[in-house]
Amino acid sequence: MGDSGSNLLGFLIGALAIISGGKVATAGLILGFPILDLLWAAWRRLRQGRSPFSPDREHLHHRLLDAGVPHLTVVKLILITSAAFGVTALLSGTWVKLVCFGIVGLIMIILIRTVFLPKKRKYS
Repeated sequence: MGDSGSNLLGFLIGALAIISGGKVATAGLILGFPILDLLWAAWRRLRQGRSPFSPDREHLHHRLLDAGVPHLTVVKLILITSAAFGVTALLSGTWVKLVCFGIVGLIMIILIRTVFLPKKRKYS
């Protein structure tokens, strides 16, 4: 995706946030996975003594690809998850959005435990 595609997606997410009742919560749920992946990557890099802006192959989509999941499946998984949380945010009230934030966080914790951390384990 180039600059135009990124700008279009940002515009659409902003427009959806304005249309719905909870503007910040809606945008946060739609972007929940990418934001948590970004925060995890920055924290991991800082913990390793590297710049948080340095590139690596430790993002969720890279780890899933390295685990053998096909590229199209990875893209569909992330898009469908973001779309499901976006639709939920548009059609629900404040409490449901808070529960969804908790679910996004829980899913990321599970993914970190199952996808990110096993690479560091060494078996003798």
